[in-house]
Amino acid sequence: MANLILDERDQRFLLYEMLDVEALFDAPKFAEFSKEMLDMILEEARKFAVNEIFPTLKAGDREGCRLENGQVHVPEAFH
Repeated sequence: MANLILDERDQRFLLYEMLDVEALFDAPKFAEFSKEMLDMILEEARKFAVNEIFPTLKAGDREGCRLENGQVHVPEAFH
């Protein structure tokens, strides 16, 4: 899925070639993970970012956050 949030090819290069994230799967704590599982997690994270977070950014920029009486109020789009 092409999107404006990140370059997926660059992300895969960094994770799998530069950082060798697959080496983590050899550790007992991450033995249940695989490249395929990580790819699925990243795909769902991208979908969430594009479909849920990205649409709120303009409204968030317009309204902004404010501090009133010690409480932070965030834009309505963030709720």
